[in-house]
Amino acid sequence: MAESGRRLAAIMFTDIVNYTALAQTNEPNAMALLKKYRELIRPMLVKYGGREVKTMGDAFLVEFESALAATECAAEVDKVLQKYDESAPESIRVRIGIHVGDVIHEGGDVYGDAVNIASRIEPLAEGGGVCISQQVYDQVRNKVPYTFSKLEQHELKNVSIPIEVYRLGSLRENYPSEVVPTKTERSRRLAVLPFVNISPASADEYFADGMTDEMISTLSRIGDLRVISRTSVMSYKGTKKSMTEIARELNVGSILEGSVRKAGDDLRITVQLIDAKNDEHLWSQDYDRKLKNVIAIQSDIAHKVAEALRIQLFAGDRRKLQGKAAESSEAYTLYLQGRYFWNKGTLDDFNNALDKFDQAIKRDSKFAPAYSGLADTYLLMGRNGHVSPRFAYPKAIEYAQKAIALDAELPEPHVALAAIRQEYEWKWEEAGFEFTNAVRLNPSYASGHAWYALYLGHLGRIDEAIGEAQRAQEFDPLSPRVHCVASEEYLFNRDYDKAIEAAERALEINSNFGGAYGYRGYAYVEKKMYDEAIDSFHEAGKLQGARAWMGRLGHAYAISGRITEAAKILDELKSQSGRIPPKSPFIPPPPDTAFDIGLVYLGLGDSEQAIDWLQKAADERTAEIIHVKCEPIYESIRNEPRFLALMKRIGLDQ
Repeated sequence: MAESGRRLAAIMFTDIVNYTALAQTNEPNAMALLKKYRELIRPMLVKYGGREVKTMGDAFLVEFESALAATECAAEVDKVLQKYDESAPESIRVRIGIHVGDVIHEGGDVYGDAVNIASRIEPLAEGGGVCISQQVYDQVRNKVPYTFSKLEQHELKNVSIPIEVYRLGSLRENYPSEVVPTKTERSRRLAVLPFVNISPASADEYFADGMTDEMISTLSRIGDLRVISRTSVMSYKGTKKSMTEIARELNVGSILEGSVRKAGDDLRITVQLIDAKNDEHLWSQDYDRKLKNVIAIQSDIAHKVAEALRIQLFAGDRRKLQGKAAESSEAYTLYLQGRYFWNKGTLDDFNNALDKFDQAIKRDSKFAPAYSGLADTYLLMGRNGHVSPRFAYPKAIEYAQKAIALDAELPEPHVALAAIRQEYEWKWEEAGFEFTNAVRLNPSYASGHAWYALYLGHLGRIDEAIGEAQRAQEFDPLSPRVHCVASEEYLFNRDYDKAIEAAERALEINSNFGGAYGYRGYAYVEKKMYDEAIDSFHEAGKLQGARAWMGRLGHAYAISGRITEAAKILDELKSQSGRIPPKSPFIPPPPDTAFDIGLVYLGLGDSEQAIDWLQKAADERTAEIIHVKCEPIYESIRNEPRFLALMKRIGLDQ
């Protein structure tokens, strides 16, 4: 791990409490303690795969492959030192800080945010102990048998973005780690209900929906606030449910609701913040402004919400809340219309979204959100097979980079760029860098956590992937897609019952969400419940088109011994694979037939043919080919030299 480059890692920073003072008063004693400390800690570092980057007097800087390894190592170090103290004449009290993030390797040393933040967190373990950042806690909380307590938020030196910190508590057998939320913490979990449109023109519905989206995005920039995502809150549009019911279902303590009246360039926005438990108003206000002032209104609302919930705003929060307003109110309106169509998700709506975003840029060539909208649209059009990826993905990269150049604080273009770096270009380190940027910029960004979970799963970092998937579920509990992401990560972890449970949770929310039947089918295959798997793939096909699931269905037929049905699907897929790929980039290529044929041959036990077709799928940049490292369907060919070469080609051999 010592070679130069940039990568994701967990960094542990340690030192001995009051060592400097001890060295000044009794240097021989201090040196003896330091020697003993090094003797005790170094075997623990080796045990958990830690790389000792350097020592600085009594301090250690150590790099780990994962947050889980670093946390387990720190806990064992703490335990070993406690045992030593029971019989030693003088105790060794050590402070440990851990953060996970981007690091830069150069000349055998490491640099970057992960190092800086770990070193700033470590002093918070006053008197000795272990402190971890929010990012580490998210990845380990359900994986280690320890309790954690959340510290009061501190503004860390030279760290502009607020970092929440947890302290490792007592060891406890057979219980997951947990933080019991205080009343204050519950109140800081917030849902923004869909704004009600009371404009004279019903066609202005897009503006009310857009205001809802923008308020969610703006409030999510506050580091100490946890905001529920759009998918979940939009299900309450026009609801008759009480605030108490909504709060219970979304697990929030506070709710922001409001209305929008737009008449030409005049706006009237009414908002109120409610304590959901007691159904009491915490704050309310009316805004009568011009459309050009809408960004300032959103920023003011965010400040007032923070004040009402007694949240301290740090410099980084204030900077992000200012936002970058469009120079043209018309550009902003066109952008909201584009997002309105984009959220509908059909091909026609995507085309309408492209048109609106393009028009917005013509009105304001420096309006970053419009470029971000174009990137998101081309990404999904390419991923969903509406447009050839060889046309759509370069377009998405171009617009995402333009958005980031104009406003690096926007999380969405970082995710779009990361997704393409991952599944189209196989640039794994660059993808990881962009994903971590996105969730750092917006800790409540459910889609960012979900995409990041998929990325970690593809790399084989399953514990971290499950942590990110659970984070996405926390922020978007009523999103079927988010639960399917969790299902995939549990599948990669060979926890098939949990994979089925997550898929069925998605179906409880939306029984017509075809992907959930597909993910359930994946897990049924691995449990050898082939009839149930085949039924699930059929259900998915009814909802999403039979072609979408032919490969999985053919594999299930083959592996269950229903060779005739498998052969029929294989023949149909091969006839499709013979189609001449279109020359126009605007026409999508034949569906992922090479990949699907490979799956059927895999079920038939023909590894040579399976790998031949999987290699063709890699040539076509089929998105699912990046599952090869972790999906259990490949176990039978996992050690085949040609399959290992395929993994190396994709960049998943490490």
